Amino acid sequence: MKRIGRILPSLLIGAALLAPGTARAIPVETFEVPPGVSLLVSRQRHIPVVYMVMIFPGGTLAEPAGKGGLAAVTAELLQRGTGAHSSREFATALDAIGAELSVGADNDMLTVTLSSLTDRLDEALELLAELLASPAFDPTAFEKVRSQALAALTAAEEGPGFLARRSMLEALYSNHPYGRPRNGTEASLATLTVGDCRAYWKRVSGPSGAIITAAGDVEGSDLAKRIRKRLAPWLAGSGKVFKEIPPLPPPRKPAFAKIDGPFTQTTVLLGQRGIARTDPSYYAIQLFNYSLGGGGFSSRLLDEIRDNRGLVYAVYSRFDARVLPGPFQIMLQTKNASAREALALVRKEVRKALDEGISKKEIEDAKGYLIGTYPRRYDTNAKIARFLAATAFHGLGTDYDRVYPEKIRAITREEANKAARELLDPSRFETVAVGNLEAAGFSDR
Repeated sequence: MKRIGRILPSLLIGAALLAPGTARAIPVETFEVPPGVSLLVSRQRHIPVVYMVMIFPGGTLAEPAGKGGLAAVTAELLQRGTGAHSSREFATALDAIGAELSVGADNDMLTVTLSSLTDRLDEALELLAELLASPAFDPTAFEKVRSQALAALTAAEEGPGFLARRSMLEALYSNHPYGRPRNGTEASLATLTVGDCRAYWKRVSGPSGAIITAAGDVEGSDLAKRIRKRLAPWLAGSGKVFKEIPPLPPPRKPAFAKIDGPFTQTTVLLGQRGIARTDPSYYAIQLFNYSLGGGGFSSRLLDEIRDNRGLVYAVYSRFDARVLPGPFQIMLQTKNASAREALALVRKEVRKALDEGISKKEIEDAKGYLIGTYPRRYDTNAKIARFLAATAFHGLGTDYDRVYPEKIRAITREEANKAARELLDPSRFETVAVGNLEAAGFSDR
């Protein structure tokens, strides 16, 4: 994700708001800007700066078949000039008013962010309107962006972690958009045209259904008025709203994928489809996974396989919760000679955790960590705006900073273990190994 303009300092908000266990919610005002933009504003008076986030549903989900990487290329191209300004002129105009603008593509959404001094906000919004309503989609800039994407892909393919994740996503999701890298493949990038980018942007950039969040020194009603005036060309434009979410294909029979290479260590991924972000089991699974392998400093996998046995450099588990069930993955990195033993031990520890269940102490430790660190997700204006955008996108409510700790606190040990047993099945895990297969002992599998 490219950033245009001068980088603004981090904007800390009041410590009283952020104290762990606080009952106060982030102050939020909500508005609807015709023809259907959801606007959420958190007034933070400490520094005269406003940070805004815009969410357009779609992301890679809106890419046509065979066009992997289109969302990412479009996001980058949007920043390369408008109908009124060349790429350099646009960057200079933002820098002149101390603003920063960026566009990024995710699996489920396209995100536009804008930082501006409060007294230059109108000028910043006018530049944002140009990007939204009249991006240049310059053919020369497109070729440069695509070349950069291909170069970045070539560099990434030298890393075993990238190769393992790409293979895992393909195994879990086949030809679904979730099954391909967000930055595409060499073959898919070669098919892209500037016309594809223009069509993609029209497909996802409609104001009805878009979300705008803001945190900083601005009144909500004032910002709503400014948006109606300054973003009028976009609000009246012809962009559509993406709603056609492609369903996941049936899961396939699990397999063991092996990628051989001259690597000095082996990277192994185990995984299956996990849960959607709005799944009621999300909170229980968070607690179980923290104890299994999601704890940054202590977890069953980390304690047993790295600390006690010394078999791996790193091991962790994580759920990537999305609009649709995202992947659950366990990754380990080890010496080639230790790969088979480490893999067997991971499977054993997962089965043990499911069979015996996570203990009461483990659950309480997980609750303490997740609740205690949660305020860090919104301890700057930028984080507040992103936090509100994510919670609005998933329909979690404007008081989610208060709701989340309550939901985590309410989960029992029995509920966490039950949720994990219902979801996780080690016999259904896909497995990917990237390394020197002969040295790792995988050449015969």
